[in-house]
Amino acid sequence: RKESSAASDVYKRQLNHGGQSVPALCRDLSSTGMQIEAQCQAKIGDRVSVLIPSSHDSLKGLETEAEVVRVTDLEDGRQILGLAVTSMS
Repeated sequence: RKESSAASDVYKRQLNHGGQSVPALCRDLSSTGMQIEAQCQAKIGDRVSVLIPSSHDSLKGLETEAEVVRVTDLEDGRQILGLAVTSMS
């Protein structure tokens, strides 16, 4: 089923912060930034990288370097991070 495949693809996105790689949910994406939800303890000003693999064999995934510009702490220890993209490949 497409729904379950799409849902499992969410967990292939990775946030790399402080030497750790954790699964992440990309909530919003633009050419200059993104909003990511992940289990982490990031602070404003931290540098992170995000990997969003492509679901199409012929397309390369998105790899970005970004700066944390906004942090919202959630009750379960997760955070929603507002990221400003500093480089993309």
